[in-house]
Formats: sequence, C-alpha cells, structure tokens
Amino acid sequence: MIAAKPPAPSSRDPLRPHSLWADLLLCCATLAGLVSCAAGVVHAISRSQDFQWSGERLLLHHIDPWRDYLLGDPVHGLLATQVPNYLPILYLLLIPFGLLSAKAAYLGWALCNSVFAVASALLAARFYGLRSWRTSLGISAAVLAAAPTRVTMGNGQQGLLILLLWSLALLRPAAISPRRAALAGVSYLKYSFAPALALYMLLRDGISRGVRTILWSLVPCAAATVLIWLWITGGHDLSHLFALITEPLAVTRVGYQPTGDPGQTFMDLFEFLLGGGPVATPRLTTVSLLVALAITLAVLVPAMHRRFPNDTSGETERTGWLVALTATMSFVLYKHHPYDEVVFLFPFCYALRHRRRPAAIAALFFIGYCWYVQPHVDLHIRFSLAWCAARMSILFALILCVYRIAETSPDLSKPAGVTV
Repeated sequence: MIAAKPPAPSSRDPLRPHSLWADLLLCCATLAGLVSCAAGVVHAISRSQDFQWSGERLLLHHIDPWRDYLLGDPVHGLLATQVPNYLPILYLLLIPFGLLSAKAAYLGWALCNSVFAVASALLAARFYGLRSWRTSLGISAAVLAAAPTRVTMGNGQQGLLILLLWSLALLRPAAISPRRAALAGVSYLKYSFAPALALYMLLRDGISRGVRTILWSLVPCAAATVLIWLWITGGHDLSHLFALITEPLAVTRVGYQPTGDPGQTFMDLFEFLLGGGPVATPRLTTVSLLVALAITLAVLVPAMHRRFPNDTSGETERTGWLVALTATMSFVLYKHHPYDEVVFLFPFCYALRHRRRPAAIAALFFIGYCWYVQPHVDLHIRFSLAWCAARMSILFALILCVYRIAETSPDLSKPAGVTV
C-alpha cells in the first residue's frame, strides 16, 4: 500500500480569515476606516492648521517665509498657525498646492494623505508577507481608523508622506542603493524623524558603506535648498544660502509655545525633568538629543549584529525587524506629537507577522492602545508628570517588545554566512 504524500505547505497568508464572523469584523473595520478618513478630510478642509500653504504662497512671490516669520511677518502673509519650521525641500514639493486657493489646497493635501496612508499599508503588508487581499484590506482599515492618521490628515501634517517614503525606500531586503537613500533622505523635511533614520542607514550595511548612504540621503535636501535660494535671491546673496540652512531651526525655537505639559516623548520628558519646566534651553535640548542618540545606538548596534540566515528570507526578516525597531524609536525617543505614531505601521505589521509570539502580542496591544485608546484617555485625564511617565513606560515597553520579537525567533540560532 502506497503511503499518501504529505500536503504541500500552503503559500497563503496565515492571517487569511475563513469564517463569517471574521468577514463581518473586516467589514466593520473597513467602515470604521472610511468614516475616520472622511472625518480627517472634513477637518482638513475647515482648518488644516499645520499645512504650509501660506508659507508656500510667500515663497512663490520670492519671499523667504522663514525670515519673514522671524521678523514678525511684516508682509502679513502667514496664517497664525502655519509656522514655517520645515526644511526647504517640503516647500519645493508643495508648489502645486501653493497655486491653489486655501480650501482647494487643504482638500488636495488631505486626499493625498489618504492615498499615502493606504499605499503605505499595502506596501508594508506585502513586504511583511501579509499578502492576501483580506489581510491587506484589514491593515489598511486599521491604519485609516487610527487616531494618528485621522489627526495627521486633519492637521495637514506630513507624517503620512514620510511613512510612504520610508515604505518605498526601506522595505527591501537588499543593501540601500543611492537612489533609495536619496528617497529616504526626502523625509528629513521633518527633522524629528531624521536622527533614527540616519543611524539606521549608517549602520545597516556597515560603516564604510553607511557613510556613503548618508551622503546620498543628503542630496535632495541640499539640492532643494540651493533651488529655493536661487528662486528667492537669483543667486546674488551667498549669505542667504547659509541662512536657509539655519532658519527653519530658528523658527522652531521661536515658534515653540510651551503648554506647561511635560510632553509626549522621551526628549520632551527628559527636558522637563532636567529644566524644571516646559521651557527648554538650546543646551538642554542638545543634551537630551545626545541621550536619545545614545539610546538609539545602544539598541541598534547589537541589533545590527544579530545573526540571521544567509538567504533571501533571512535578509527580509532582518530588514523588517530593523525597520520596525527604528520606526518605533524614531517616535518614542525624539520630539513628536502623538499624530506621528503613524510610523507604528511597521512594528504593527512585523508583530502581526509573528502574532503567536508573546512579545508580538504585547506589541500589538501597546500599538492598539496608542492608536485607538490613548486619544480618548487624553480627553478625560489632565496631563501631569506622573501620567506622562506612565505613557513613557508604555512606549519604552513597546521598544522592548519589538526587540524581543526577533529574539524569540528559532531562525536566529542558525549561523550566518555574512557579518555586518
């Protein structure tokens, strides 16, 4: 009697649901995502307070919006909430929106943000092996329904653009090419995301190659700054070129209005504790940044040397883990508002891929809390030092859980053929 052959391993997504209840849950999640997205678009049309439309309009008239703000807006062209504290490359990207009326620009940017969110979710789902249409739809719905996504859209922020740039540039197992480095470098436009990203690119493929990767990542911002300088001055004032490098940071220092709260992330809380209040001096900010960089290095350096199988699947696993870890630290350790938690998409997908591991379950719990519960809690609890310390404990626990997901992988016991 011939023994039956064992069934071939299935290539289907392990998260693909098969029950009526799962499909019903997927429909409800999709509806919630669409409603949340619509709410973000409606808020964006009415306010979009962080969108840089007014600064873009000044720039189109050959006026330096950063210098104008630092001088007290003598031309009366800036809207009160639209502080131009971003790098010149953002204003180069926003030229088409500056040609529109305010309402049309707000609507257009909100719609672009919705596309950025869905595209990022689909790219991340595909890279992390969650490829069935049901799973991809569920991840897209989860992202759209998350409060950070809705608030980012409503405020006219840039976090979803950065999420898409990272998805396109980083979610590949091969070494970072100059083109991908340049694409990732566009995200420096919001420089609170830059430190963790720069350290990742520096360490990912070895220091010697990492230095070249960093240099390539600086090309878009440098080229955009030169182009903006030529547009404003016609190339006749070289000192203005150097001013364009420092003015966005100067605007950030002047435009920051302390609320009295300890802050949401590590650097904010660190400066609050050392400074005895919400006002941080440049020296204190430098110290807190150095501490944040030290923590990032302390996590990334051993992570970069962790052994993975020397094949395509091993390199994909390594890249997915490192990107998830970097994205988590990029929010937790550096200065951000809660809406920048959109970058938790990467640890979310990575934890979902390994959802049977205890660390992954805990990571999904913490991300779910940050995305869906924390915003409602904030409405009913007055900010205090103790409350911010509790929130910080949750965020650091998330870093630990994302790190531990890979530690529990049985593949890591295999010897690697290549070391970093």
